[in-house]
Amino acid sequence: MNKFKNNKTVIKFTPWDKQSKISKFDAASKTYKETTETIPAFGMTIIKNGNLTFKISIEPGEAECLSSFLSTVLGKIYKHRITRPKSKSQQPQGDQECPI
Repeated sequence: MNKFKNNKTVIKFTPWDKQSKISKFDAASKTYKETTETIPAFGMTIIKNGNLTFKISIEPGEAECLSSFLSTVLGKIYKHRITRPKSKSQQPQGDQECPI
């Protein structure tokens, strides 16, 4: 939860089980048969000021991609902040200011 003046933002993560249809090859009948499997997933809910709600469901593959993306982007930002010069005259200007 984040609160600043009259603005309040709440972010929630909730796990859920998703039913997914999967086609499997049956060697005995030489056809594909549909089966239903339960896969783990989670949902993210963002509530702004108690009345604006945004919900998104995230499946396991999407969670892996999101995790990798955030690790890469945050790693570049942190590396840039650690290695940048301390004095104003040596700091890069314009497009060179941030690596992303």
